[in-house]
Amino acid sequence: MILTNGLGGIATASVLRQLDSNLKKSLKNAAEISSGKKINSAKDDPSGYHISEEMKKQIRSLDQCNDNSKKGQTMIDTASGGIDQQIAIMRNLKKLALDAANDSNSPADRKIIQEHANQLFAESENIAQTTQYNGQYLLNKSSFSREDTSFNPNTPYRAIPNSTPVLQQAAANGGSYTPAQGHYTAITISPIANTYDPASVGKGTTLTSLPTAGDIVWDNNNNTYGRVTLNSTDNALYISSAAGDTLIEVNGTTNGSYPTAASTNVSTIADYPANTANPAIGSTVAASAAPIFDNSTPPNVTTNIYTVANEPGTNALSYFTPDGSTSIISLDFSNLFSTITSIPGDLNGLGFSFDCGGCNQYVTIMFDSSTASSSLYGSTDPSAEEAICYKIGVQNVTDSQSLLETVFNGITTANSRNNNASLPNSNNLTTEIAGRHNISLNYYAPDQFTISKDGPTATFNNGIEGSLETTDYYKPTQTLSLQTGTNSSQYTNVKVPNTTLAALFPDYSDHWDTEPQSSDYPNPWPEEYADLSDAEKQSKWRKEVWPYPTDNTQDLSTAFLTRENAGKFIDTTDQSLKYLIHSSTLTGAESNRLNYTEDNLTTASTNTTASMSTITDTNMAKAMTEYTKNTILGQAAQAMLAHANTNASNILSLLQ
Repeated sequence: MILTNGLGGIATASVLRQLDSNLKKSLKNAAEISSGKKINSAKDDPSGYHISEEMKKQIRSLDQCNDNSKKGQTMIDTASGGIDQQIAIMRNLKKLALDAANDSNSPADRKIIQEHANQLFAESENIAQTTQYNGQYLLNKSSFSREDTSFNPNTPYRAIPNSTPVLQQAAANGGSYTPAQGHYTAITISPIANTYDPASVGKGTTLTSLPTAGDIVWDNNNNTYGRVTLNSTDNALYISSAAGDTLIEVNGTTNGSYPTAASTNVSTIADYPANTANPAIGSTVAASAAPIFDNSTPPNVTTNIYTVANEPGTNALSYFTPDGSTSIISLDFSNLFSTITSIPGDLNGLGFSFDCGGCNQYVTIMFDSSTASSSLYGSTDPSAEEAICYKIGVQNVTDSQSLLETVFNGITTANSRNNNASLPNSNNLTTEIAGRHNISLNYYAPDQFTISKDGPTATFNNGIEGSLETTDYYKPTQTLSLQTGTNSSQYTNVKVPNTTLAALFPDYSDHWDTEPQSSDYPNPWPEEYADLSDAEKQSKWRKEVWPYPTDNTQDLSTAFLTRENAGKFIDTTDQSLKYLIHSSTLTGAESNRLNYTEDNLTTASTNTTASMSTITDTNMAKAMTEYTKNTILGQAAQAMLAHANTNASNILSLLQ
């Protein structure tokens, strides 16, 4: 009995398990058929579910990017439509200019033409200012291009704050210093002396005959020198000196007319004795043994007397001859570093300058502690084109000597005409500050610096003259980004031009960055440019090919009032039309480009959808077959379950 019941239970359980399996399969088949999807939840196919969900995300993203492209194309077409209207306006303006340039018009006629043109100008500007798409203004924007730093020479001189002594000599002389012009000659004592003692002008040999009027002789009576003069009253010769006039006597004769005692009171002038020891700084020396006198009466010893000094740079004991055109000043920042506490921070904004006494040239050298690089800036004022400014980066400066080297190296790197001389170096070097007047910074090994200048004298200032000013320049265009890819970095930039009157008729003060650079010109030039000079080639290409209008100063409000103005405006409007046509071509090309972008996105979305369909969509024929099979199996399993239960009941009934 136990065995029979066990076998019946096993059969029932087996049939029940199979029935449950058939029902599950049938339900799954029913879900696939009713939804059309073979993956209705992650449990159906985890990996397939993951792939399909990623594809759904991709498809939605592609579809949105496609919408973005369509919106972007509509936006570009809106801008293009506005530009086309402006082109029509410019054509009408050229027609009016051609009419106004004809002398068949009276001044009253031209005034009417000007009024008509003013309305067209206003409407062109209105189109540029109001054309928009969904609140995004399209034709009146610009984009930052570059920041231009230039030197304004008209800013007044400014002393260094707190009288900080940047230049040693300048600081010692009320903030400025004007070195004398001339040249230095080294003094030698041995083996050959080249200087003489000017204080030793004295008596030479006694004269044996009367001198001639104009001679320089020694007055024995007054122990001084003087010039021989002829008295017109008594026709006698006299010595005219600082002591007065003394009658000349030679061997008892005064001019051969007045016999006296046998005496002589005149002698020759003795030569200077050579210096046998180095003279003191600040004393005077003579450059020749024979005294040289001027033409005054009484005479003065002048032209060969010089002051002893140390030559700037070499420190050689020298005498300075003020007969040249060179100014030399020692460059020494030692006083500066005795007053500042934070290096290089306290150097920021400090500097020095020097003026040329004969022209508009001056040079400013200022320190910038925020950088280690240096730059040279020219003047923004055409009347002071020789004014320049060096901005010297002093970020790495540690002491007075390194500042000197930094100034030298900064000038070398900033001035392209220099020969790349740099410090430290064991040789004497020179770097050019300015070509005009041969202004140079000179280095004398091991540690001396001077600035030398030819021409008119220079005044060195312990402060800054002029100022550096920055000007922002702009491109007459704005860049708009269209998200046309599913990643953040996949976007399309479109450029929309600025077509305001300021861009169509630019002025120098508008600060548009639209001038061609050397790399913009064609290389090689087309054949039709072959017979032109370089300047003519660039001018022709600039006028005919370069898309941006040239700067002009024509007043649009009077452009049609005279024949001359109208003639000038014909060329001006040609330039504006060239720019507008280029702008319309640009926007048209961008709109055309977006057609391809949209087609590509549509293709990508379609293909991705097809790929996802192979993973998620139900194969209906197969699903129906499986459903039918599993349904029949389920029905069979139910019948077998009933039969198994019946067998068990029959066995139990036999035992009763």
